[in-house]
Amino acid sequence: MSHVILQNVRKTFGRTLAVDNFNLKVEQGEFVALLGPSGCGKTTTLRIVAGFERPDAGEVVIQGKVATDRPPYKRDVGIVFQSYALFPHMTVLENVAYGLRMRKVPRPEIVERVRSVLQLVHLEGLDDRYPRQLSGGQQQRVAVARAVVIRPSVLLFDEPLSNLDARLRQEMRRELRQLQRSLRIATIFVTHDQEEALSMADRVVVMNAGRIEQIGTPEGIYQTPASAFVAAFIGECNFLHGEITAVEDSSAVFAAQAGPAFRLPVRPDFRPGTYGTVAIRPENLAILSGDESVPPGFNVVTGTVQTVTYLGPVTQYHVALDRGYSLLIYEQGGFARQGRRISEGDRVRVAWPPEAGAFQGDTERGIGA
Repeated sequence: MSHVILQNVRKTFGRTLAVDNFNLKVEQGEFVALLGPSGCGKTTTLRIVAGFERPDAGEVVIQGKVATDRPPYKRDVGIVFQSYALFPHMTVLENVAYGLRMRKVPRPEIVERVRSVLQLVHLEGLDDRYPRQLSGGQQQRVAVARAVVIRPSVLLFDEPLSNLDARLRQEMRRELRQLQRSLRIATIFVTHDQEEALSMADRVVVMNAGRIEQIGTPEGIYQTPASAFVAAFIGECNFLHGEITAVEDSSAVFAAQAGPAFRLPVRPDFRPGTYGTVAIRPENLAILSGDESVPPGFNVVTGTVQTVTYLGPVTQYHVALDRGYSLLIYEQGGFARQGRRISEGDRVRVAWPPEAGAFQGDTERGIGA
């Protein structure tokens, strides 16, 4: 049986629907990220698992037992909040030991477990300091240690890295992920940062307006988004709207509205007149200048470079196509591209393999996939 189960969970606040028909199973040792924009219901979902909110409908099951009506202190969960919520008048040791003291663990065992977990989060030697004497990263580690030391069956994180600077966030992502893997605790991590979710989670739950848009691995969510919302929210994407105009044995022709026509891999549901949208990631597009050759089988369109933005490892181009659309293109740097320069105003070709275009039918028009 799954370690945590949320079944048909629904929660409203007045007339506002916060979580609607939410279903999720989290396995032992699995790291699941709830990802979405502000107000999508991810923190409310976490609070329902923790016991701080009671759902209007549905059930929460933890370790095979229904926990829907259980108070937080009887759910065997550890929680790390966005603000860390450390006690300012307590030392590091006292903050970490607090949960064990409330559980009336014998003092010798408290000291042993606290020392062990402080070593685990690289805070050994800081046990007599107060929160005000710690950096943001150290305070975050104390909050994690306090949640872990009680040996919970479920670990919950509510945007714990949002108060850290960019470099420290990257460092703490690695540390949290390594810690979770070593402890093998079922973990639910709330974030609005797609990079956090993709880099840390085994599975990502993309939420929008209280509902699940897609559940999948980071690679699956990114490479094969289930909706236009997911494609737009996870990374950058080019969207071309139009219809399938021809279907052949191995490929189909898609004609963008007032734009170019190009090929897609054929699907069983394709037929002429199928309307929809093709999404293409900018890193899957190649920008070609001069006499650079187009790889065999690639789609190719022509246009004019509008902007060139150098971002270190990546150069970002906006290319206005001769027919209607502007495409965003990412090109990796490195030795392969040294000596070649593309400038604003240059005429270029943009090429991509047919399989790089993800098609989604327009069901609202009554036609499509």
